[in-house]
Amino acid sequence: MDESVREMVQVIVERLKAFVDGDEDALLELSNVLDSGRYDASVVGEAFEMIVRALEPYAREDFADEAAKERPSVRVPSGPERALLLANPAYAYLFRLHEAGEVSSEQFEEILSRARDMGPSLHDEAQARELAIEVLIRWFDDEHGVTYDPAPTAGVH
Repeated sequence: MDESVREMVQVIVERLKAFVDGDEDALLELSNVLDSGRYDASVVGEAFEMIVRALEPYAREDFADEAAKERPSVRVPSGPERALLLANPAYAYLFRLHEAGEVSSEQFEEILSRARDMGPSLHDEAQARELAIEVLIRWFDDEHGVTYDPAPTAGVH
């Protein structure tokens, strides 16, 4: 490899690293170096081509980084929900439940809807747990064809 190409690659990579590390002027500095005329356009082009070729395996769609663990999507609460979440252990529990993957997004939305209906009376984690269990039992029953009859049944004494 031509020494001037190697030097140009080093300049580009150093400035890009500096920018990633928080140096906001690094890209301006790189632009100034490229515009200075110090490096021939073919040298700059070859340097960028080498960098792109070096990164190509990481840009492919089929590249899988084993170290990266896919995190499930988490619903972002609205402004009023955030206000409740910050001050209310019940909502904090419900959001942790969803983030941990214990309930599906659809189940979570139903739980939140019922929580909003309860209003300020939903104020602790135990109540939130009961609410979540009620919704999940209904979901389980629906999935398994169990019909719910709200009429009280005669118990054995």
